[in-house]
This record gives sequence, structure tokens and C-alpha cells, in this order.
Amino acid sequence: MKWVGLLLLWILGINSRAQSSDIIYVPDANTLIVTYKTEIVGLYIGGKYITSYPAPYLYTTPSAFVNRFGADISLFKDVSVLVGAQVPMYTTSWIGIQYKPEVWVKSRVVGTIIQKKLRYDLTTLLQISKTPYYGIGVCIRKG
Repeated sequence: MKWVGLLLLWILGINSRAQSSDIIYVPDANTLIVTYKTEIVGLYIGGKYITSYPAPYLYTTPSAFVNRFGADISLFKDVSVLVGAQVPMYTTSWIGIQYKPEVWVKSRVVGTIIQKKLRYDLTTLLQISKTPYYGIGVCIRKG
């Protein structure tokens, strides 16, 4: 179900007024981040997928939930900064949640090296925080 929802969000980003959309997987955080960006500013949303809980003998249904959101701001041609917040995993109410701020640096590798805008590009992501995370994904630009 998570993949279907994120895929639909990604396709909507491509077919609407977005200049580019990225889908990035962060393996250490088990998170999939989708960005929707116009020329200068955009949005990002991230979802975490859990398949098991600490109790070994209980059957649990895999679940997905949104755990990151924020803004995508361009710095240079193929480099941007994602500034947002991370939502704690287990919350019972939206009131009084302690959000953690986060800063990501996103770069489009091939476009930066050859100095050309490509329709499809490789995207790398690096989080600057207490625990560094990295991610890799695909960028699709509206052609």
C-alpha cells in the first residue's frame, strides 16, 4: 500500500506543474522520500515502512506512515537543501508532538558532472544531523 501511495504522489508530481520530481530511498532509516519541486522551491514528504515489531511471536501487519516533511530550496543549478521536520514513530495524538528538525543536501550527480539538464538523473541525498544518513534515487524532470 505504501508503494502505491508514494507512486501516485510521484506521478502526480511529474504530470502537474512540477519542474522535477525525485524519489529517493534512505536505507539506514528505511525511508522513501519523494520531492515535488518547481523552479526554486518545492516540497518533500517521507514515509517509513515497518514489517516487524519487537515481539517475535506476534503476527503484525506491515505498516507505513509519514515520518518526514518539509521544503526543498534550490541553492545552485543541481544542488538544493531540504529543510523540514521528522515526526516521532509512535504517537497517539497530533497534539504536543516533539518534532525533530532536519537538514538534507540533495545533488543531481550526472547533471552536475556533465553540466547539462537531463530528463532522468541520479540523485544523492545526505542528512546533516546527529546521525548522518544518505540516500540514492532517481530524478525525473518535466520535458
